[in-house]
Amino acid sequence: MSILQEVTNEDQRFLMLLSLVHMSFEGNDSMIKDALYAYGHRISSSDIKEHLLWLEGMGLVELSKVGPYTKAKLTQKGQDVAEGRERVNGVRRPRAGEL
Repeated sequence: MSILQEVTNEDQRFLMLLSLVHMSFEGNDSMIKDALYAYGHRISSSDIKEHLLWLEGMGLVELSKVGPYTKAKLTQKGQDVAEGRERVNGVRRPRAGEL
């Protein structure tokens, strides 16, 4: 994987967590895709789902199926990472003024 792809993945994962904070800690894959688009990331639905599975594997979100959607619920650890209180390799840290 190229360094550019690693940086992109880290940014997308962070923004997914931050979006969930702003969505009252839960949202579906379609809402998350729209949020990333608003942040300037054009990302496929399959990449969103891949990132969600990765985040679940790290204990940052809990996933469930609701009809055709994948629902993501932020865990306490996920909130701590999104708000810069905890560090997880593979998720970028928040910048000053970003929260």
